[in-house]
Parts: sequence; C-alpha cells; structure tokens
Amino acid sequence: MCGWIFPALAGVTLLLMAGGVMGLKDLSRQWRWTWGLALAGAIGLLAGELFLAPQWLPGYGRDTAGYHWVCAIALFVFCLLQIQVGIKRRSPFMANLGVAFIALDILATYINLFGSMARTGLMFVISGVFLILFGIYLEKKRRVLMQKIKVVS
Repeated sequence: MCGWIFPALAGVTLLLMAGGVMGLKDLSRQWRWTWGLALAGAIGLLAGELFLAPQWLPGYGRDTAGYHWVCAIALFVFCLLQIQVGIKRRSPFMANLGVAFIALDILATYINLFGSMARTGLMFVISGVFLILFGIYLEKKRRVLMQKIKVVS
C-alpha cells in the first residue's frame, strides 16, 4: 500500500512504548530494558518481513527460506519473556496471553511443516508428542503460577 504507513506507526509505537515501559515501576531496571528491547525487536522483525525479506530472499512467497524460522523462534522467545514479565507484574492476563501465543506459534510452525509428509513424517510424530507434552507442562505451570499470583495479591 503506502510505504510510509508502517514506519510512521512504528515510530509512534516506539515513542509510546518508551514512555510506557519506563513507567512500569513494578519491574526492575533490567527487566524494563529487557521488555522494551523485546518489544522493539518485534517491531524490527515486522519491518524486516515487510521491507527486507522480499528483496533478500529469491522466490519469496513460494518458500520463505530462513526468515520464517527466525521469526518463529523470536516469537517463542518473546512469549517466554512476556510470561516472565506477567509473573513479575502479577498479571494473569499477560502470562495467559504469552502461553496462548506459544501454543499458536507451535501450531503455526507445525502447520507450516505440513508441506511434505514423505520427508517429514517422523518429525510430525515426534513434534506432535512434544506438543502434547509441552502443552500439559505449560498448563500445569500456568495453574501453579496463577495460584501464586492469587495468594500474594
């Protein structure tokens, strides 16, 4: 569409985010910086997807090459950070949102790998078992954390 919309929105977002993150008094200085840089990194990944990846990757659209995998791993790490920030802020919403997006990230990556069953059949079985076990583990961990948040509050 218009080449200036995303940079303008990203700039406004970064300005608002800088003020908002510095106002989080329930986080230590280190965690405010970590959370702020994680949010800025997410904007950077979106900018890379929009502006850089189509020019750098030949055949972009048919095969996303390595950029998709970088984004999937970065989203996973971002969600882990969000869960940790949610725990530190005693915010069940942030922790639950992070867990939900981890599940969605794993599901999206799983569906993306669905392309060639001949080559990746064993991977589907292994990752399916991992997904189920990881989901059970995350749910148990989430319940324990929610109980801790309720007890302290």
